[in-house]
Amino acid sequence: MKELDKKVITNLNIVKKFHKAPLVEALKKVENPGTGWYHLYTFDATCADPVLYVACEEEEIVLLLIDIGGFRGKELSTEALLSIRQIFYFFKEKKKDMIVRFAYDTEGKGMEKEPESGRIVLEHIRQLGTVIREYQSWILVVQGLLVGSWGEMHDSKYLTKKWLIRLAEEMLKATDSQCHLAVRKPAQLRCIEEALGEKAKRNLTLFDDGIFGSETDLGTYGSSPEDRMRELSWMEENLSNGYIGGEVLAVQGMDEPVWIDGKRAEADFRKMHISYLNSVHQKKILDGWKKETMMWQEKQVSAYEYLGAHLGYRFVVRDVRFCRGVLKIRIENTGFANLCEDAICRLQIYAEHGKTERMIETDPKKWECRKENTLEIRLAKEEQRKGTRYLLQLFRKKDGRSIRFANQGAEDGVLLGNF
Repeated sequence: MKELDKKVITNLNIVKKFHKAPLVEALKKVENPGTGWYHLYTFDATCADPVLYVACEEEEIVLLLIDIGGFRGKELSTEALLSIRQIFYFFKEKKKDMIVRFAYDTEGKGMEKEPESGRIVLEHIRQLGTVIREYQSWILVVQGLLVGSWGEMHDSKYLTKKWLIRLAEEMLKATDSQCHLAVRKPAQLRCIEEALGEKAKRNLTLFDDGIFGSETDLGTYGSSPEDRMRELSWMEENLSNGYIGGEVLAVQGMDEPVWIDGKRAEADFRKMHISYLNSVHQKKILDGWKKETMMWQEKQVSAYEYLGAHLGYRFVVRDVRFCRGVLKIRIENTGFANLCEDAICRLQIYAEHGKTERMIETDPKKWECRKENTLEIRLAKEEQRKGTRYLLQLFRKKDGRSIRFANQGAEDGVLLGNF
């Protein structure tokens, strides 16, 4: 065959007509790392043989509350540290992202059960850091600084400005600044940031175990409803880069606790950038959401289902276009929060003679909630042949776990279309 004829046949195989695949949002919860509902698991560090189990296999996250109150007057024993390692190892093997909270008290008696000497608290943080560092890839957040009732950073003599900064500095050092450190109040976070600067700002976030429990979330946000509104506005603007979550409560202090409806919850969760919530507590408000209905596009779903589906980041491919050799992909983050860990974006190209892949230069952490982002990928001539299909994928960098898009049929990636 003449060389000219070969070129003609080759050119006939290059078709510029791109056929976009159906891109429909899946109106359901998409299980992804670092997002969703969690169960609380309580352990005692004095127990050499902890009872280990998973209460809900579907949940991606677990919260581990580890009681170290048995060591309030002494160093943690070798056996206690081994017990903590057993706990971490078990949930790592189960492929669960861990939220970890160490506490001297699990009965609401923070002042009574915490150590008399701050030196012991500091030494415990150093000891715990050795274990945390071993499992840092599986620990999303370390909640609190050991002190206060239930480790929730209230009812403690170690929450003065001096001790707050000292304990936070020690925890950041002990964890090698590899895990997010969550404190209870925005005021506490700002205090630590002002003292410790950029090294704290990169790693600090919040947890709130009093969401809706009062007009101030049980003191989390100042002393008035106006304080709460101001702090939520501040969070919306300043705290999009760290996993935030906690527990919801029906409003306390009345003859009949006030239940918060789904619309109010959605508005607040978007401002707070909520990524995770307790799936068991408080039953009254969770059951209320399960009975309440909300409209999701044109579908009626329970408030519980809608809110749960939007915890954390939620990426939806809205549109794909091909223009002058460039594939343009429009992605919306419809979740309450941003992705807070490094991720890898990849384009799989399926052609007649095999599969190739392209690493896409983008930072999914910057795909901000309630905003759209456009990826532009220039395709080579040989990548535009007739029958070639394209699949967009996302993976968490530290462990390669898949981050699923919230499109129908997007289990291993989103089919964008073909030539």
